[in-house]
Amino acid sequence: MQANGTPILYLNRPKDVTASGQRSHARISRAVAQPPHAEQVHRRELRTRLARIAAYELAFRMQTAAPEATDIMRESAETRKLYGIDDEKTRDFGTRCLIARRLTERGVRFVQVNFRQR
Repeated sequence: MQANGTPILYLNRPKDVTASGQRSHARISRAVAQPPHAEQVHRRELRTRLARIAAYELAFRMQTAAPEATDIMRESAETRKLYGIDDEKTRDFGTRCLIARRLTERGVRFVQVNFRQR
């Protein structure tokens, strides 16, 4: 997680990929993974395909949910002040902690906050 720019690296879709195109790709991948003769497809290959599809679907859910979760301007001015976001000395760390709190409130099980004082 980073305080400046995109809070979560590689979260945003490439500019040439639309949300509907990404959903369409997931539907096509799911259809390919379940051919009519699925019983003839090797089980390991099928599991690999299904795992890849699950990863694509998780990535899509993250891409659509994370921008709201990392938007700290939705917090009250009082909350931002409590996290030290108004103070130049504590802004970076406070922003990271506030985003971490917002992610855990939304069910993210593992959040790591890194900070290196300059």
